[in-house]
Amino acid sequence: MTVTEANLAAKSLLESHFSSVEISGEISRFIRHGSGHWYFTLKDEKSAISAAMFSYANARVTFAPKDGLEVVVRGKLTVFPPQGSYQVQVTSMSLKGAGELERAFNELKTRLNAEGLFDSARKKPLPAFPRRVGIITSATGAAWQDILSRINESRYFLAKFYLFDSLVQGVGAPASLISALRRADEMGLDAIILARGGGSMEDLWCFNDEALARAIARTRTPVISAVGHEIDYTISDFVADHRSITPTASIVDLLPTYEELAQSLDAVQISLKSSIDFKFESARGKLKTAFLTLKSLGITQKINNSNLNLEKREIALKNVLSMKLFKFENALPKRGELKSKLDFKFEKASAKVASFAARLESAEQFFDRAKNLVCVQKNGRATKLEDLSANDKITLSSLTATRRAVITE
Repeated sequence: MTVTEANLAAKSLLESHFSSVEISGEISRFIRHGSGHWYFTLKDEKSAISAAMFSYANARVTFAPKDGLEVVVRGKLTVFPPQGSYQVQVTSMSLKGAGELERAFNELKTRLNAEGLFDSARKKPLPAFPRRVGIITSATGAAWQDILSRINESRYFLAKFYLFDSLVQGVGAPASLISALRRADEMGLDAIILARGGGSMEDLWCFNDEALARAIARTRTPVISAVGHEIDYTISDFVADHRSITPTASIVDLLPTYEELAQSLDAVQISLKSSIDFKFESARGKLKTAFLTLKSLGITQKINNSNLNLEKREIALKNVLSMKLFKFENALPKRGELKSKLDFKFEKASAKVASFAARLESAEQFFDRAKNLVCVQKNGRATKLEDLSANDKITLSSLTATRRAVITE
């Protein structure tokens, strides 16, 4: 038997007896080849085994392998004939303990969903034009830098942003996040963004904390969960008012674009102008109606009417007297005596006319002085000032204007 035959026989024997194995261990000497294949060693406290994972298989891995990471691999045992080396050919890889984490995640998700924490009816809408935004993340993390870059690119100048530095990984992260969330909620902000960059399920596990989920549900401020990448889901994503697929996307989701802001301002301007124009036209109509009403009831018009009636009566009286004088002069012989009597009566009548004219002139002077006087009405009826009480609603009318007022004391 040649060396090649021996290696091929060993390969066949291993693959036939160990065609499907599951091995857990720590990654070391990890190499990502230019071809896309991965080569590494799996080890535990006492032993090690070489491993290879080809590109078609490792394309399905959702985390980034690295030295020191505890994983579980599935595949087959084989021999690499050119070197006679024994190895495991890996077809799938998961983080060690990921199964337990997945079960814990699903159990908590099911329980909180049953309590109604994920219901869309309890979710608060995001503000159309936020003015004050809180961002909870690590001040030294890449997520914060990505968010700052997107804010600068957005050209949205109406908002102020407040950073709440927090742990976003590890045992102390849930308590740190809850504390930051409470402080942000007490500030009366328009929105809060909970952000962290991508990572393994273990790295993001603090966002699956039950206490944090309940703290998010209690906030008065709308909360955006922007944790990991698009394929990553955490409990905070489900309980928050809005989920963004990345920290950068949270700014895109929250802030309107410059063009949207300009269009909204134009719409507000048009609406405001239409409202003002309508109110002015309505006021003009009311003023015109009031003017016509006062004009029809005005004292000046009454004076003019009285003066016209007086002139008509004076002319009619003179005509009557002249006609009677003419008839008597032609009917009676003592025309001179009669004429004297009629002249006396005529003078007496003329004196009455003159007296009436004087009284009319006096009235005109009175009305001229009275044009600045004000009539007080309550419930449509004239009333005296001394009869009014505090909070009475009254109408004040003059010859030229009408106003409404409330008695204060």
